[in-house]
Amino acid sequence: RQIMHVVRRVYVEAHRIRPDIKVSAATIAWGNIGTDFTKTDAYSRIFQDWPAMLEYGILDIAVPMNYKRESVPSQAAAHRAWARFLGQVATRTGRFGVNGVDGETLNNLNDVLTQMKATRAMPGLAGLANYCYAETRRGAPQPPDVEFFDAIGSQVYTRWSPPPEAPWLANPRTGIVWGRVSRGGRPVDGALVRLSSGEETFTDGNGFFALC
Repeated sequence: RQIMHVVRRVYVEAHRIRPDIKVSAATIAWGNIGTDFTKTDAYSRIFQDWPAMLEYGILDIAVPMNYKRESVPSQAAAHRAWARFLGQVATRTGRFGVNGVDGETLNNLNDVLTQMKATRAMPGLAGLANYCYAETRRGAPQPPDVEFFDAIGSQVYTRWSPPPEAPWLANPRTGIVWGRVSRGGRPVDGALVRLSSGEETFTDGNGFFALC
């Protein structure tokens, strides 16, 4: 609940300043997704329920750190499984899911290209995010890695595509309800707030609440 409160507060405060801003997060995708997200490390150890963040509308873009070795069959399979799950969550929530592809010491250029090509067109995904510029692949030269960028430019991104519009921000049909609960001038932590529509949430340690 505390982590959800922090993300919700960041989202609301950012959108108060700039309503069209896209709030993103690099989320946890350790191990394999399996058949139940609540059994993953992301949920049970890190307490990061990022599918719910997308569901609640307090995150616009999830970019799971889907960092797996392509040369290890079980990890390659896990990379595809997380990407498929991300696409399913994005489709269900109407938010953006961007799949992570890692170089560094994990993957060489061919491995990176393989993961990009295998997941780019998966249903529901809005795009890919490569990590990282400083070490684009195993054995990368000092940046900029011209060979790397030329390869993905000729084999993956062969034409310019504009960033997709976020319809829930460009043409919003709902708003954000937020406020603070206090008693005797002191913030109330853990107070239940319920709208007439039936939606409900709890206040955080500052008495802050929001429903998006």
